[in-house]
Amino acid sequence: MIRLIPHPRCALRHFPSLSRPLGFALLLLALGSTSAAAEAQSLLSLPKNGAAYKIVRGPSVIVRLALAKDGKGERRLVIDDKTPDCKMSRESIHGGTRFTFACKIEDKVLGKFTLKTEMDVLEIDKRGPYSLTPRVTKVASGVAVTSVGLQVQILDGSRVESLVIPAFSGGEFDEPASSIPLGKPVDLGSSHSMQMTSYYGQDGKGLLLYCEDPQGTKPKRLIFESQRLGRSKAFTIAIEYPMPDAHKGGLERSAPVATRIEPYQFDTQLESGWYRAAKIYRKWLEKNATGRRGILQRGRFEDRKDVPKWCKEIDLFLSEQFGWYPKGSQVKKPLLHLRRLKKELDLDHVLVGLWFSGKRGDPLGRAGSWLPDLGAVTQFHALKKDGIRFAGYTFPGAFDPQNPLYGPLEMYRHTSDDRKGKPRTTFGGFDSLGKPITLNRMDVAASELAQWYRILGMFHSAFSGYSGFYSDLPATVGFPDWKRRPALELGMTESSMLGFRNILDMTRIGAYEAGHEFVQFHEAAFEWLIPAASFGQGAVGTIGRAYKDDTRTRGVPMFQAVYSGYTQFWPADEGFGPQTLLFLPDAYGPVSESNMTRLLAKGFTWGAVLNSSEPWLPTGKLFWEVSGSQAQMEATLHHKKTLKNLVALRDRARKWLAYGEMLANPVIGGDRITVTVKKFFGDVTPVDQSFRMRMVPTTAWKAKDGSIRLVAANGSRKKGTVKISLEGLGFRKAKGLRDTNTKEVFKADKQRRIVVPVRAGTGRLLEIIED
Repeated sequence: MIRLIPHPRCALRHFPSLSRPLGFALLLLALGSTSAAAEAQSLLSLPKNGAAYKIVRGPSVIVRLALAKDGKGERRLVIDDKTPDCKMSRESIHGGTRFTFACKIEDKVLGKFTLKTEMDVLEIDKRGPYSLTPRVTKVASGVAVTSVGLQVQILDGSRVESLVIPAFSGGEFDEPASSIPLGKPVDLGSSHSMQMTSYYGQDGKGLLLYCEDPQGTKPKRLIFESQRLGRSKAFTIAIEYPMPDAHKGGLERSAPVATRIEPYQFDTQLESGWYRAAKIYRKWLEKNATGRRGILQRGRFEDRKDVPKWCKEIDLFLSEQFGWYPKGSQVKKPLLHLRRLKKELDLDHVLVGLWFSGKRGDPLGRAGSWLPDLGAVTQFHALKKDGIRFAGYTFPGAFDPQNPLYGPLEMYRHTSDDRKGKPRTTFGGFDSLGKPITLNRMDVAASELAQWYRILGMFHSAFSGYSGFYSDLPATVGFPDWKRRPALELGMTESSMLGFRNILDMTRIGAYEAGHEFVQFHEAAFEWLIPAASFGQGAVGTIGRAYKDDTRTRGVPMFQAVYSGYTQFWPADEGFGPQTLLFLPDAYGPVSESNMTRLLAKGFTWGAVLNSSEPWLPTGKLFWEVSGSQAQMEATLHHKKTLKNLVALRDRARKWLAYGEMLANPVIGGDRITVTVKKFFGDVTPVDQSFRMRMVPTTAWKAKDGSIRLVAANGSRKKGTVKISLEGLGFRKAKGLRDTNTKEVFKADKQRRIVVPVRAGTGRLLEIIED
């Protein structure tokens, strides 16, 4: 029998027999393999032993079990042909093979019983993609299945391999078996930005895993963990699907969608492994996710009817903590000073996100209604006429019980409850009197909450003058909730994800019914919110350092490679600029290096909406008017100049940079710089982190009409160069590049390489000169 040992992270350690390579057993058996090594190479395009990667176990069925009555004793099982006390059988089904596993379970908490699981393995085509669906067909009546999924275990090779995880824009880990600490798995929970991941090596071979969910709303959990197999290193990629009705025992459970495992190849001289994986996934989305409720149901961003034209053409997104300031300002109507900012930066459309702009000490200013100060409302209406619009902060997953509307609206009926029936709460900060605020977590699947947001859309668009909402923490859909209709379910369900999406839709509908345009944007890059939101916080991670002092992790624009042309995004964290300096005066290292501006330029070339902040508005000053040392003033004025130049460049490049598709990286060389920033790694005190980046980040973009442009930007305070190769874009005989603004021509050398200089604080839009 399998004697279960409590260990939530790594069930593989329970079985000593797994110290030897086991091969890609299930997939090979599905195709009648007689020689594991030979079949693996021919059927799955896997590299030879010792090359990029070697799968040593899996795909394995993953099952999490717990007592139904109280959720105690959760165990995680790894089940496949090598699991002790499990008998495997197989049968042919249409398109592939079904594997059945009958396991004898013995556990002090869960008891003794027979567990039966299945894995359907379908071959998509002869090139190697497989579609897998795990399920549980028999479990004890008192035992609940809390999740079902699959995983693969990969042996660390002799070369440098990389893993990309879907967190924010994307995080790349070199040597994940080493760079992910033992015993500290990367568990994205419900906070993954995309439902895909890939692993690839220097030999141009990769392995892509993704969920076949066109809506993106089937809950899934991605977990990455490093391990040891004797003297060797390994790591696992697991995709688990949380189950609803997790309090009910004895139920048959199945993964709600199939998981695809697809080997692929890429040219290491022309593109990155993560980029090729992103394009394969994008192609699948464009074929499968354009229907009703699909991720791409709205079509290309340029053509979306639900997004106002001014929102598509935002020049600057301002992130403001206006409501955090002490009571009163040094000047009257401080927001009106944004007119000067608009004029000096030559802006047409500005969107200002006001976090906590409400009067949190007043009854209706509390979470739920988010009523702003009346003095701010008059400024919203006045500035809207000048093309400066405001978006207010809301938290759909929370409601303040002290809000007088809480009772009459019967919102207590729609809280998110724990297993004992008590409302779940969260800390909501402090009110204007310094008192802590306790918020009830809400059932975001409740239609009543969506209807309340419809009313909020009507009211705030007409009265407050808001042109949009920032909806915080979509990840709250992943919190357990034991009071849902029609039955008790785990909180991380499709109903909760669709409920959050419905909240955003209903807010916009309410504003439309009141005769106003409204936009919705949200925290983090969640693909499942693309149909309901105008843009999200998608470009976080231009640095991407995951662990202190570990240079083997970095941010990559994987989200942009997949969804550019279908949505828009803005950078956060490193990209907040002056606001960050308000809380950490040395957040960007030595001021003479202008690291804040360098990161702005990098996010810009990734296609992000340009963003900044004006934290000194209560003094009546814009960020470049705040006095300081000579070095600080010079750096601030440089940031202003660069920002103005990039705003103008984005306007010229909108067809490609805002509405187009990101192409492979054309950069093969050029000046490099060291950027130092302060980062938090779960500690109260931030630490300096230095990393290398291109002085002139440059990306290639393809417009809807097929035309291609390159966008380069230099945030440094001195001239820099970038070396370009157009071979990866299909231009093997191009003569050079031409600046579309200055008409300067940069000729290719005999090796078809092109060196382009870019002045300090400026950028270029470059077109390709063909034969």
